[in-house]
Amino acid sequence: FTGEQFIPKQSSNRMHMDHTERYKFASRFVNGKDVLDVACGAGYGSRFLKVQGSANYVLGVDISDDLIKENHAKYNVYGLEFKAGDLAVFKSGRKFDCIVSFETIEHIDDYTSALKNLYSLLKDGGTLILSTPNRPVTSPYARNLADRPRNPYHIREFAVNEMTSILKKVGFSVSDHNIYGQRQQYL
Repeated sequence: FTGEQFIPKQSSNRMHMDHTERYKFASRFVNGKDVLDVACGAGYGSRFLKVQGSANYVLGVDISDDLIKENHAKYNVYGLEFKAGDLAVFKSGRKFDCIVSFETIEHIDDYTSALKNLYSLLKDGGTLILSTPNRPVTSPYARNLADRPRNPYHIREFAVNEMTSILKKVGFSVSDHNIYGQRQQYL
């Protein structure tokens, strides 16, 4: 356990609250919808979206085969499924109304391919809910994408304008009134 990935009952209370709030926020957009939870980790958020968010179907995907096996054993909920996969190349037999990806893109070397892949998995008019550290806040001495972030587990961190630009470049529509801070503060 490194403290980088949220694990219930092992991670700090702050990390627990941050992750829970992200899923609470996302749950407002998933009622009756098909949802992809990318980098689902311990699976609690995928279950939250299915049960509390009343999603029609939730697919939790994580790169860790071990976590996926644990999630299958732990969560036996109709309409909730888990699969192992890499964000940059994961394929599904379906498209999704909503994709959530929390605290993941900063760990991906080829982030452009990963975001293009997410775009290809999203239905027309679908919603991507993505969270990632805001470099000027979390790594203030890292001035651009090439600078190493403070967090040793992150490959890179993005400023808001950089992430917005990248998302638009791969096809997403981004509205300034839908950009929030990590603790749901309007930027």
